[in-house]
Amino acid sequence: SFIYKTEPDYTKFYNTIIAISIVLLVATIVAVVYFRMSRNLRLQVAESISLRKQLKDHAAELKRSNDALQSFALIASHDLQEPLRKIIAFGDLIKKNVPMQNQEQQYMARMQSATVRMRNFIEDLLEFSKINAKSREFTSVNLNNIVSEVLSDLETQIEQAKGTVDVETLPTIQADRFQIRQLFLNLISNAIKFHEEGTPPQVKIKSQLTSNGLWKISFKDKGLGFDTKNAMEILKPFKRLHGIGKYAGSGMGLAICDKIVER
Repeated sequence: SFIYKTEPDYTKFYNTIIAISIVLLVATIVAVVYFRMSRNLRLQVAESISLRKQLKDHAAELKRSNDALQSFALIASHDLQEPLRKIIAFGDLIKKNVPMQNQEQQYMARMQSATVRMRNFIEDLLEFSKINAKSREFTSVNLNNIVSEVLSDLETQIEQAKGTVDVETLPTIQADRFQIRQLFLNLISNAIKFHEEGTPPQVKIKSQLTSNGLWKISFKDKGLGFDTKNAMEILKPFKRLHGIGKYAGSGMGLAICDKIVER
């Protein structure tokens, strides 16, 4: 040992350095990942707060729109219809008390017919606007009772057309009773109204429980039918596939049905 000294053993020192380096590397990776996750979380929170504010603003705007719509409905229900009622009433008085030639009688009849159509337009438009404006709570509705009420209302119309309405046993569903009755009334009356001349209308209503637990209510009739390219067109407000003179109505019936079903 006087001439030669052995090399010191640094193995433990190197192992310690390697272990510390690995720990520092893992800690660095964890810190970077945590920093990125934290930054993403802060961005998501900020975005969520912004979306929540936008949603709150949209809700407030929707409420203002609904309030304006209800105000319009109140105005339209009286102020817009009152002049029309006066035109019809004074027209009846003129026809009754003022002698008129054939042409003048035709003018008066066309004027009153246009006024009645305008009144019906306003009433249907109000009904369309009220579907979502004043939504009622859903309750248990027996559709068999609904159909019985509707058929009672349409009894005269069905008899005049010599039509038949066959109804299978229908379920009880959760719905707005007033709107579901309006739905059945519009669909059945449409089926009775739009039929070939000389061919009595036939309507069949049935139900089927689907695999996802929902009820499918089907209406089938032997009516005029329509081209499939017009399938979406007929659901638009005031859209008519036939002339005003041939079939009565404002063209709002199916638009109202579509909105009720969507709700």
